[in-house]
Amino acid sequence: MRKLTLLMVAAMVVAGIGFRAAAEEAGKEATPETPAQGAAAADRTDLEASAVRALGVVEGKPIDTGFVYVDGRYVEAPYTVSRRGRQIFINDILIYQWAEWPLMDRHVKEDPGPPPEEYEKFKSFGDIITGNVKEVLNSHLERKRRYLYEHFPEEEAKKKMLEYYRQCPFVASARFVPEWGHVEIITKRGKKQNMNLGAPLPHTVLHWDFGAQDVLRGLEDCRNSYMWSLSENDTLFFFGVPFNEYGAQMRPSGFYSSPWQHPGDLKLMVEVLTSARSEAEKIELLGRMDFLPSPNAGKFLHPVFAALAAETKGYYETLIRNFRPSAQLDERIAEMVKKSGVTPRTLKDLPDEIPWDRAERLDKEKREKEKREKEEQEKQQGAGEKPAPAPDAGP
Repeated sequence: MRKLTLLMVAAMVVAGIGFRAAAEEAGKEATPETPAQGAAAADRTDLEASAVRALGVVEGKPIDTGFVYVDGRYVEAPYTVSRRGRQIFINDILIYQWAEWPLMDRHVKEDPGPPPEEYEKFKSFGDIITGNVKEVLNSHLERKRRYLYEHFPEEEAKKKMLEYYRQCPFVASARFVPEWGHVEIITKRGKKQNMNLGAPLPHTVLHWDFGAQDVLRGLEDCRNSYMWSLSENDTLFFFGVPFNEYGAQMRPSGFYSSPWQHPGDLKLMVEVLTSARSEAEKIELLGRMDFLPSPNAGKFLHPVFAALAAETKGYYETLIRNFRPSAQLDERIAEMVKKSGVTPRTLKDLPDEIPWDRAERLDKEKREKEKREKEEQEKQQGAGEKPAPAPDAGP
């Protein structure tokens, strides 16, 4: 069996192969590792070693309750949730990694000055503030904020920050709203945006003093949340890449904890997954059990969330394609159902519509009804305001 470097596993995971599937690749023949790959793997090993030195190692105690699925594969109990440096593992499977390491120096010693010329091409602050924390941290906007609040009294920093907003070339007006504590921005295209005026909160990734102890606190909060969910007999589903590119989030891509409102549904889920039904039929039935976000999110979410909607449906596809029967899983489910004293639901007991879809549909219908009623009311009011016809003067 060949050795699979962490770098190679990461590459396969990013490519969509998944956690356990990537590990299975270790048993296959492969081309020899190139010098560049070997050097990159060595660098990553050194990187993780430095994180272990700074953050330490915590070995969890075995937990006999709860259920864990990683990329659709059932992980056998008991579960040990451990942490090695910046990485969290369940039964030695990498579940979560704090992305930013080593931490960048967040202090800004010199005033970045007014908004840069590159802001001329932007339409709003939405073009500056992306989902990547590292990009946000290095943006002129956030460097300016950190500089002001680290070097000036709070009230003076607020005034200077408000003036900075007004100087941005795409801003038509900016005013502070005291009752809400934010700045209301009107862009030159007429778009309204609310922006923060205050200092970055302490112990958050945007604060200039954010450090290793803050990372440690976040990692332990995450690890404890996993252990608590398992102790509550919840089911943890992990999908996708364990390397969180944002660095500030406390959960990896595609983490869901299901408390199973209907305990027997875990048994029903297995029955559906192991049936001869088509993938589309399985997705529909699993969606009606309401333990993952709706696979039909694309029908209701705004087009800008198209990628998220496709990713959500991908969770179902991954679960269906990767699930494998397990004798231990069957025994544990039977024991859980027996202890609950609840008669498991059958497919006939499932709602006719995916609960999330139904809620979204009803909400949409409500909004459309309110819009029609408002338009009708305005129409009637407009008709009532018309001047009355002049009286007939008669012969």
